[in-house]
Amino acid sequence: MTHSMSRKGNCWDNAPTEHFFRSFKTEWMPKHGYENIQEAKVDVVNYILGYDSQIRPHSFNNHLSPVEKERQFFNKTLLGVV
Repeated sequence: MTHSMSRKGNCWDNAPTEHFFRSFKTEWMPKHGYENIQEAKVDVVNYILGYDSQIRPHSFNNHLSPVEKERQFFNKTLLGVV
């Protein structure tokens, strides 16, 4: 990721990032945080590569996971399979 600052007066610039972190904090992160940085790193990777991309339905993707939406896109677009 590349850090960016919102344009002055435009609250929508960081909306996807804010939504991701809200979801992480409310759906995954332990209520009382982590014991150490290594535990946090492992859990963040599990959330991003495991749950968020593989399982979690995203409303933007018609309630499909990003991996499933991408699979459908490639099957339809590149392979001509529905």
